[in-house]
Formats: sequence, structure tokens, C-alpha cells
Amino acid sequence: MKKRFSVLLVALIALALFGFASQTKVNANDDNIITYGDFEDLELGNLPDPANDKGYGSGNWDSYAQVVVDPLDEDNQVVKFSYTVEGKGFASFFKFATVKDGVTYEIELDYLVEGTTDNFGMRFAPICGDDVLKVFYSGAATDGWQHAKFELTTNKDGAYDSIGVWFNTGSNEANAGYIDNIVIKEKAEEVEPDPNIISHGDIEALELGNLPDPANAQGFGSGNWDSYAQVVADPLDEDNQVVKFAYTVEGKGFASFFKFATVKDGVTYEIELDYLVEGTTDNFGMRFAPICGDDVLKVFYSGAATDGWQHAKFELTTNKDGAYDSIGVWFNTGSNEANAGYIDNIVIKEKAEEVEPDPNIISHGDIEALELGNLPDPANAQGFGSGNWDSYAQVVADPLNADNKVIKFAYTVEGKGFASFFKFATVKDGVTYEIELDYLVVGSTDNFGMRFAPINGDDVLQVFYSGAATDGWQHAKFELTTNKDGAYDSIGVWFNTGSNEENAGYIDNIVIKEKEAEAPVDPVDPDPEPESPFDPNKTYYQSKTTTVNGDFEKFEVGTTFSEAQLEGAWGSVSLDMPGKIVTVDGSKVVDLTKTDDTHTYASCFLMLPDTLEVGDMLRLSYDIKLVINDEAASYTAIDSCFVGGANKSYYLINYKTIALAAGDSGKTSGNETIHYPVVITALENGWFNVTIDVQLTNKDLIQTNSIRWLFTPKSAEEHMYIDNVNIYMLSETPFNYDKAVESVRFNDGSSVSLKVGDEKTLAYTINPDDATDKSVTFTTSNANVASVDENGKVTAKAAGACSITITTANGKSAQIAVVVSAQAPTEEPATQPKTGCRAGKAILAEISLLCAVMFVVRKRKDLF
Repeated sequence: MKKRFSVLLVALIALALFGFASQTKVNANDDNIITYGDFEDLELGNLPDPANDKGYGSGNWDSYAQVVVDPLDEDNQVVKFSYTVEGKGFASFFKFATVKDGVTYEIELDYLVEGTTDNFGMRFAPICGDDVLKVFYSGAATDGWQHAKFELTTNKDGAYDSIGVWFNTGSNEANAGYIDNIVIKEKAEEVEPDPNIISHGDIEALELGNLPDPANAQGFGSGNWDSYAQVVADPLDEDNQVVKFAYTVEGKGFASFFKFATVKDGVTYEIELDYLVEGTTDNFGMRFAPICGDDVLKVFYSGAATDGWQHAKFELTTNKDGAYDSIGVWFNTGSNEANAGYIDNIVIKEKAEEVEPDPNIISHGDIEALELGNLPDPANAQGFGSGNWDSYAQVVADPLNADNKVIKFAYTVEGKGFASFFKFATVKDGVTYEIELDYLVVGSTDNFGMRFAPINGDDVLQVFYSGAATDGWQHAKFELTTNKDGAYDSIGVWFNTGSNEENAGYIDNIVIKEKEAEAPVDPVDPDPEPESPFDPNKTYYQSKTTTVNGDFEKFEVGTTFSEAQLEGAWGSVSLDMPGKIVTVDGSKVVDLTKTDDTHTYASCFLMLPDTLEVGDMLRLSYDIKLVINDEAASYTAIDSCFVGGANKSYYLINYKTIALAAGDSGKTSGNETIHYPVVITALENGWFNVTIDVQLTNKDLIQTNSIRWLFTPKSAEEHMYIDNVNIYMLSETPFNYDKAVESVRFNDGSSVSLKVGDEKTLAYTINPDDATDKSVTFTTSNANVASVDENGKVTAKAAGACSITITTANGKSAQIAVVVSAQAPTEEPATQPKTGCRAGKAILAEISLLCAVMFVVRKRKDLF
């Protein structure tokens, strides 16, 4: 990096740092005091004292600095600091330069250390006063060149004439420091970005004439979908430019312009503009136009010609899901050349967040801002004073902490037994103020207090302390309420000195603020309902139904329920008229109706799974149809509920109070403290679906494990029909009903025998039979002997033995040996019996093949 910029560095350094002002030409456009090319322009060797013509030097108070060849790059010049003068443990250089006072400078440089040093630093050296110092490195030798970046701020009262760099050599020739590529420049002030999207000066910067499509360099344009907008001279002031909207293109009844701009989403913008209308218009408006989606629109004027220029002020809030690329203004010309609109002085900016005003009248920091000494009468610039009717109050150092300012009240004016101060402030009438302060008493006082002083009328007073000297600083906290008919202009504190110089009072850390109005307290519910465990922001997943025969289709019509439960745990207790299976509206349902005159109630029940636990979440859903002659409230019972011990009702759905009507809903009742919503949905033919979600919170409930439907019919013509009963488990995670394969086997055992050319489809069995994924694949260990297809069909190819493997989708497998023998010839040729060696070889070959097959079978028998 160093050599790459050397030419530039040389040119810039000569313009900047350590040179005499009279000897150095300064480039007015260069903000840098030193630039990294400076060293390239210096001659090799010691820097002189006094400075050279570039302003660089090395003082005789240290070992001199030297311009040398970079030890790591022979094409680069750097400055070296080392132990060259006996007895001088530091080496340093300086550069005369104009350094401003009270300014922060940004400094960057590269440095290299050989050996070690305890500090390697930079200073801004004033003509008089203290240096501004920075140690940028201390420690052992660096691993090559390093980069330092830091800031130095000059004192506001200094006059600086030079900049220096020093290196502590430790009086050891083995230690050396090098620097290069120094850049020193003033830190730029941070400029607040302009919050305006469009400012009224924008129009003045535009050229007269039509706004183009596409936009001009400033982003202003006029789309070809309307008459074009024009930059024209203000019709009422020829020295001013404005934008005009008129009927200029036949058939286009609107004129408009647009301005490309970065418009944030979900932000409110404040808009102000001036407008002028000639003729008439039914709307003159502004839009924020998103890339996709709906415009955000505002009509700021409609009506007849305006009486000169008018001012509009309004807000537009972008949608949170929009991406906006432009702002537009439109004008409805009515296709009439006599109508025109003009705009000027547009300002569009983000609406600033509203800042709450400081509620404090006095804050504890106020005293620190006051000057030491007597508080004056009249008040000082901060509104603090001390009236001439008492001894004056004084701003003094805290007697217990010299670094802290406090206010003192003492006997300082002969004959005035009180000391006091006041603070002009806006105090509202009829308001309660909270006041806190610290106080200290030396000697004694019979009252130390605070007042709100009205312009007319009585003071509002509070004595916060009376008695002997306090043991150090104390804290007071109290309230004062102004009268509703007062106008207050000041706050005061007084202290009764008793005309005794030994008595004194001190105050500090005063805070006075309006007391916040207490929010109205809602009346306490004597029996508040606990919070539901069902989170409305969560999704709950429903299991398969746990109910068996909930649609009753498997039961015979006429089947009567009893305590001897039917399949699915359905029954009726002997104390009630039983439920009975009937056909209604084409489906088999349970009918609860009047079957005798000895029982009042008709009922049926469903036993619940015995695996339920406290905390389980359930959904009960069933269809119901009621046929009754009187009002529901007149019946002893029409309901369903979960039944607990001692026949207690839990999560009761009471149709005497919950009407069966489309969309109606109520809440469960019964022995639970949480009562859940009942959702009722109208079906066809007078049927309704009823659903509730509940959590089991009572052991008594789940020990009994049943749901009961109860009805008190008045005649055999009245019925409660029940159908499609389902109990579901609910969970925050989906239910997984996949059943995995546990094993697979071939039905033919451990082996099969085939002849060349034979085909056989291998049968197999998967356990369990109702596994979710029963797909399998087949492979052969030797396709030359026997191949197998995707259906398990084996084709014998050549004499020999191999194994066929079946593998399930979840990795379970089994194998079977396949032994293939040669196909027998169709006609045996007439030959002599094989004897001798050749015959023996044939027999041996067959024996070997059989042995091989037996060996394969034996080796693999553990797999079958």
C-alpha cells in the first residue's frame, strides 16, 4: 500500500504538516495537516533542528529521528526512531503546522516496532500549556507493519504550532520504531440528513416547460396517462416558478406530475403546499404511489376558483406492507382549457415523534448550573432569586462534599430572622405536585419549609423539617396541591435562622413535578374467572376421534341402551328412561324420549378413554336435534355434561339457558372454575352441531370417565336426538398416526430351487399388516444367476446360487437363497456311460456346486 501511493503522498505532504508557515505553501482545498506521501519528499538522513524547508525536524532534547529506507520495502521511505544519542532514551520528530484550538482531528498512521517499547505516541504541542497526547502502541516487536487510527482534540484555550511523534528506546540500540503513511485531518461535523422528501425550493431548480416522461435528472416527470404538468412562471408573481396543471392533451381529463422519491412504509408524512385554482375542479390531490398495491391518496381541494394562493397542510400515512417509489399530484381539468391548477412551496417530511414535555418544575441538576454566591433580587437568568424581605440564600459548596453545589440559608442580614429563596415558575392551579428534596440542618430551626406563592391570595405551605441539627443529609418527600382559584408565579423555600449565625439550612436535589392522575380502578370481581389455558395466538391440532360407534350406524334400530354397555362403551343408567337407536332424517341416532310414567329423566352416557390425565385438552363435538313443545326453561333438564364422582356435573351445556340457534354461543357451567365457550352451528333439518374445548383439571372428573346427555320429556312426542359424537385430543403439535414396519419375511422359508429359465414371484409378509408404508424393494446378489424385478419376480438365468434381499421403506430386510440348476435336455443322446477321469470330473463338479449352495444356505441361515 505504501509504495502504491507514494507519488500522491509526496505531493500532499509538502503542503501540510510540520513546516514553518512562512516556508510552506498550503493548498486551501486540502483538509489534511499531514498526508501519507510527505515522507517520500524528504531526503534520507537525520531530520534537522531547526526544521527543514518542509517544516520537519528532530529536537536536540531526544535522539534524532531519521528518514530511512523501509526495512521491509526498499522502494519506500519512512521515519525511524532509535537510540542514537547517548543518554537520550527517547527519539522524536516534529512538524510545524497550523493546528486549530478546540478541534478534533482524525489521525491514521502505519507503525513498525523492532525490539520493544513502553510507549510510542503522538502529541499536539502548544506554544504555551500542556501537550495533547496519545500513546498508540506499547509492547514487544510488531509482526510487520501495523495500522493505528485514533482522534486527538485540542484544548479550546491553546495555540498549537507543531505536531510530534515520540518513541521510548529504553536507551537500547536494539529497539527501534518506524512510522509511515500519516494522515491528520479535521473531523468532519456530522450533518443531520434533510428529513424533507420535497422542499419548496425544488421547483425553482427546474427548467421552464413540460415535465418529461421519463423523469428529469431531479426525478420530476409527468406521465403520459394524463395531460403533462408544466413548470411555468407564477401567474401572480412572474419572478416565481410554479407547477401548472391544465388540459393540454385531447381526451385526457386529468393533468398530473410525479417525483421519484424514497418513501418509507408504515410512516406518517407531514405535507404542506400552496395551491391556486383557476376555473373549477372537483378534486386536486396528492398520492403516494407504491410499486405494487393501492395508492395512498389525499384530495386537498375541490371547488371553484380560489381567491389567490391558498395553503394546504395535511398528513399521509403509508401502508406498512407497501414499497413506494414516487409521489404525485393530480388535477381534474374536466377536459376544459379554462380550468387550471398551480402548486408551489411543497414540503414533505416525516412526522417527528412527539416528545413528552419535562414534567419537572425544578430538577436536581438546576443547582449545579448556578454560580456560587448570593442569589440576586431580582432573579437571575434561570429564574432563581432571594428576596430582600429575608436574609439572602447563597449557592455554596456542600459542607460535606466540596465537589457538590447546594443552597444555604443562614443569618446574614441583621434583623432578618428568616433566610429564603424563590424560583419563578409556571405552577398550575388546582394541581397536586410531588416534591422531593435533600436537606441538612446545622444548629437548630423551628421550621424549614416550602411555599407555592400566588400572585394574589394565600400561599400553599409545607414545613418539611423542624428541630435540632440533622445527622447528615436527609430526604423529604411530600405533596402540595394548589388552590383551584389561584394564579401562581413562583416557588420558594424558607428557613428560620432564629437570628442566630450558628443556625443554617441547606437544600439540594429538588424535584417538583405534577402528580400523575391515578387510573380509575375497576371494581374487583369477587369471583374472577381464571385465565383460559387456550392461547388464542396458538394453533391446536385435533387427533383422530377416540369415540367408537359415535355415528351409531353399526347398531340395530331398536337397540336399547342399558348399564350393560354396548360396543363403544355406550349405555344408560337404570334410574332413567334409556336411550334407544332410531332412524331420523336418514341416519341412525340415539333418541331420548318418554317411554314410561315411572321415570322423570331420559339419559344415555359414553364412557371416556381410561388413559386421560389431569391437564389433557379435549374437544367434544356432537349433533343434536330437540323436539319440544314448551319453552326450554320450563323443563327440569335438557343438557349434556362430563360426569364426576357423586354425580357431579362438569362442563355442563345447559339448553335451558343456551338457545339452539345458528351462531349462538354461551359458556359451560358446573363444578369447574373455568367455563369454556360453547359453539353452536346450524345444520339441516333442525339439527345443530355443538362443540366445546376443555381442559381436564379435576381428578374426580377423569376417575368417573363419562359424558351424559339428560332430558326430561313431558310426553312421548318430545325428543332429544343425538348423533355423530366425537371426542378428540388437542395438542400444540400435530398428531402422528404413522405405523412403522417392524419386520419382513419371505413366505418360502430360507431358500428356493429353480431351473434355468424358471420364473417365480416371491411371496412375503410384513408385520404389522396395517403398517402405514408397506412399500419394498428387491435386489439380487448375482443377476447372472437370477434376476429380480420390482414385484419380486425371480428369473433363473444360469446354474449357481445367489441371494434375493427384500427391503422395506424404513430399512427392515430379509433374504432368501436361490439355487439354480441346469435345465435337463429334452432327449438324452445315446452314449456310452461316462467312466474314468472325465466321468469323475463331472460328478465332482456337481458335488462342488451342491456344496457351494449348502455353504451359502448355511452361512445365511441366521438371516431367515
